[in-house]
Formats: sequence, structure tokens, C-alpha cells
Amino acid sequence: MEDRPTSKVNYFAYDVLLNPEQMRLVIKDWYDYFPAWLPEHRLVFDSYSISWRCGIAGLKEDEKATVFGAVYVIDEQKLNIIDRYEGLANLRMRIKVVVQSEKGEHHAYTHVSSRPRMHVPPSKQYLSLLIKGLKQLGYSDKIIKDVENEASRR
Repeated sequence: MEDRPTSKVNYFAYDVLLNPEQMRLVIKDWYDYFPAWLPEHRLVFDSYSISWRCGIAGLKEDEKATVFGAVYVIDEQKLNIIDRYEGLANLRMRIKVVVQSEKGEHHAYTHVSSRPRMHVPPSKQYLSLLIKGLKQLGYSDKIIKDVENEASRR
């Protein structure tokens, strides 16, 4: 019996999964990983996660803003694993986005809040994992400060 070739897809992570240590706990491995950004969107913390016991990252359309994260090139079947981790159906929904990187434009999947609320602050642990991922990707202190400011918004 022949093994069916797997399709590769792009996944844009802008929450704690942009931290490769956290992603490794979810899907173990990937083909490639690089910094990428989503124009015309703003990072928000608009959902409460029971498993994290805090607010988690989401996206909101905003033509003057950009969300920074990472693209992971993964086997398409691993999307189902990420779906379960993200809380697909209950908390999150998967969408397609077009992100930018130094390599060009990329069509990718990501997750957003299915029932966004007003601001729900993240925990120190959640925010720390997100910030660590941004630093590992080489994002500037200004970008990191902007994320911290959004997290502490009232």
C-alpha cells in the first residue's frame, strides 16, 4: 500500500503558538518557520479561555494596524490538531488570511475568536509566552511594547 503524499499548508500564528516551544507541544514538528505579519489587523485580547484561565489573542480588522507573528509550514493534517488546541467550534474559528514576510506574500490559515468580547486581559504566563516568541523571531522592542500595551489596556 502506497503512502499518500501530504499537502503542505501555511499556518499564521500570532498568539502563544508563535513561540516554537509552545507549538512543539501541539504539533511536534514543521517544515519551515519564519516571521510574518498581517496588515490591516490589530492584535486584541477578546476571548476568555478556560484552559488558560485568561484572555487570549484575537484579531480585529483595522486598516492602520499590523499584527506580527510567524508562518509555520505544516502538513495539512496537523491543522486538525491545531484546531483542537485552539478550541475550534467553541472558542475559535479557522479563517484564511494573506500575510507578508521578507519572502513575499503567503496564503495561510489562522484562528480568530468565534465570539469576541470586549477586552479580556491575558495572564502573565500567556503574555510571557507570546512575548518570548516575538523576541525569538527578532521583532523590535516597539512591537513588543505595543503588544504589552494592548494586553494591559482597560
